[in-house]
Order: sequence, then C-alpha cells, then structure tokens
Amino acid sequence: ESATGCESVKLEAATVADVTVSPDGLLIASAHRDGTVRLWDACGSAGQKPIGHKSSITSVACMSDGVSMVSCSEDQTIRIWNLVAATEVRKLKSHEKNVWSVAVSPDCSRLATASDDKTIHIWDAATGSVIKKLEGHDGGV
Repeated sequence: ESATGCESVKLEAATVADVTVSPDGLLIASAHRDGTVRLWDACGSAGQKPIGHKSSITSVACMSDGVSMVSCSEDQTIRIWNLVAATEVRKLKSHEKNVWSVAVSPDCSRLATASDDKTIHIWDAATGSVIKKLEGHDGGV
C-alpha cells in the first residue's frame, strides 16, 4: 500500500503493451496483448468489463474530452471508445498491416496512426475518414 492509500495490483497473464491516464487522472486504461483494454480507477480497482480488439492491442490514448479513448491493434483497426459506457463508438480501418501507435490532437479533432504498412494516417476523429496519408517510409512506422 502506498502513501495514497492505494494497494498494488497484480495483473494476470496478459502482457501490458501500453497504458494511458484520463485527463482528470481518475481512470487508467491498460492495453493488453490478449486484445483487451482494461479500465481501472486511479487506485487500480478494475472497473467495467474489458473492451477490445480481435488481436493484440499495441497502443492506447485518452482524449482530452475526458469521455473517450482510442486504441489500435495488430488487427489493423483503430477504435474510439466511450469510457463511461465501455462501448465502441467508431471503428476505423485504412491501414493494410498492423497498427502500432495512435496519438490524439489536443482538441480531439484529429488522430494520427502509424503502421507496418510504412504509412502514417491522419484521421478526422468525428467522421472516421482519413484526411491524409504520409508515405515514403522505408519500413514500418
């Protein structure tokens, strides 16, 4: 137990690939290689049931609206989630290979994703459409 009164949490067999904290600091989302995102309160107590993808999740990012989170996966998709309801809001697909990283603009209007297909995609978060593809990388990004 720490000075905050929170106890340590032992994760089961699933390997954690990434972690993000909500803007208010009250929620933690961990991305797991088993294809799930697990939601935790700030003290590490599991909240809603796990949400996820069909393959290993590689990256997660909380959005500054305090309600949404984005995840990407080896299933070549990017998903926007409502953290309050633990439900999928939108599924994005344009990459042709594993998606390794996702980032969110400060105003939540844009997403950037990087993939093994040697591209970075810039997305309109509201519509789920690709605004621009950045090509020319020699290998996976």
